[in-house]
Formats: sequence, structure tokens, C-alpha cells
Amino acid sequence: MSKKSIFLYTLGGILLFLVIVIRNMPAVFVLGHAAKATGAFSSYNTTGTIWQGESRLIVNAGRNRVDLGAVQWNITGWSLLIGQLDLTLNADQPSQRLSGDFNLNLLNQHLTASGVEGGFDLALVQQFVAIPGKISGMVDINIPNLSASIPAQQLTDLQGNVVVKDLAVNFAGPVELGTFGAKLSLADNADSEEMIVVADLSDIDATIALNGRADALASNQSYYLDVNIEPKANANKMLVNTLKQFYRPQSDGSYNVKFGKPLR
Repeated sequence: MSKKSIFLYTLGGILLFLVIVIRNMPAVFVLGHAAKATGAFSSYNTTGTIWQGESRLIVNAGRNRVDLGAVQWNITGWSLLIGQLDLTLNADQPSQRLSGDFNLNLLNQHLTASGVEGGFDLALVQQFVAIPGKISGMVDINIPNLSASIPAQQLTDLQGNVVVKDLAVNFAGPVELGTFGAKLSLADNADSEEMIVVADLSDIDATIALNGRADALASNQSYYLDVNIEPKANANKMLVNTLKQFYRPQSDGSYNVKFGKPLR
């Protein structure tokens, strides 16, 4: 056997060995080191390999921690050869769920997502946006497109829809408002490079007619709300009296309600 043949067989054996090692590398080892190196998340009860497995993940988002529950993944290995990490995510627990297809560019650390669907308790939002008072309800999300810069911790693209079901607020007692919808997008920010998250609001099946918008900055929990509210016949009397006490009705009978400082 020639030296060239011996070299090729040896090289092939080494490559085969590396493929087998990587293919069977435990996810607990990889996630543990990634969590320690980045500080972006914590992992528990991890099973499987880096290609296919399950783990309980808690994401560190600034000062907040979001428990995704049991997260299942299935990673496409060939994309790693060109510096891309493709994975399908399915996280499900009683209080929240999340699924979608995600891509991470390992070179510039840019994250993109498509087909993201999920649901969670509205109380989770209060961890990121300083909403006054107590609120309750369930949120369903459908986000066809999302992208973000991980180093800058900023969204660069966002398109989607949100439905808030059984929304209730506390006005010296619980007030049930109903179901509302929001169309999500991004707007330029004159004060910084961080994009403003915009939600165009409307009522779906509610005790009040609602239209307007909410702007938010996730980095410092700033928000601005500018909506027109018109109570329907079945609206809570306490809410109606509160609107009459603090706001003057417009010509069409609605009330213009604003909270926070304008962000644009």
C-alpha cells in the first residue's frame, strides 16, 4: 500500500471518528459550557445530543428571567459548515408555549426567526414593560418574521399579530374588558439606534371599542400608549365612571387616553 493511500485512509478514519464524536456529543455538556460563557440562559434536566434533545431553559433577558419550560430542538448539522445554526424549537408548558424555526449566523451573531407561534400569561409582559396596576389574561402570538442583533440586543425586523384574550385590569376591583388584537411592527427611534416596537391596537370581542397604538422600548421598559376608548352597552360601570371623571369625551363619544412619554 502506497504512502498516499495510507494517508488518505488515516485521514478518513480521523474524520469519521470526529463525526461520530460530534454526532453523539451530549447536549448537557454543550449547553452547560454555552450558558457559562454567554450568561444568556440557564439549562436544567438536559437529555439527548446537540443535534436532537430536550432541556428546561431559562432565558436571561436583561434584568428578567423567562422560563421557557421543556424545550425540544432538532438542529440541521450541514448548516454549521457555513457558519449557520438552524434549529426548530418547540417549548411547551402549562403557562406558556413557543414554537418556530430559528437561524443564528455564528459570524455576526444575527438571529432570524419565522413561523413563530406561542401563548403565555399576560403577567409575563409586566417583566419587560412597566405597566401600572394589575392585569390578567392570555396572549396568543403569530410572528411570521423576526430578526435581532444579539450583540446589540436589539430587534431589526418584526412583523406579527397578537391576540389578548380575557383581558382584565384592576380598578379598585377586577374589571373584565374582553379580547383585543394588536399588529406588531418596528419604527425608527430618533434618540438612539434601538428600534421602537409598535402595536396597532383594536378590539375583537370586548366591552369597549378600542383603536390606537402602543410604543415600547424593551431596553429600559419605556412605553407610550395613545388610544381612543368608547364604552359599549355592557361595559363595566366603574370603568365608565372613571373615564367620565378623568377624561373629556370627544365629538364621537370616545375618550382619548394617553399614558407615558412619547417615544417618537
